[in-house]
Amino acid sequence: MKCESCIYFNVYYRKGIFNFWQESKGVCGKSGNVESWYHSCEFFKKIPEIAATPETVENAIVDVNEIIKFYCEDTY
Repeated sequence: MKCESCIYFNVYYRKGIFNFWQESKGVCGKSGNVESWYHSCEFFKKIPEIAATPETVENAIVDVNEIIKFYCEDTY
């Protein structure tokens, strides 16, 4: 039971030169406190596991293709 696997935990990211780096701290969405991802509190609620069915994979492919179209459109 650690914050990193809690549904309320929002991790901090630090901007690097080429990408973003995940920090070891974040904000608890329930209490509003900054917490280490190794901490756990009374608001802990485990992230539910989602079964990967062919339908969910197809939906994810459609969503990713929409994002690619949005960010790769020619704007000339």
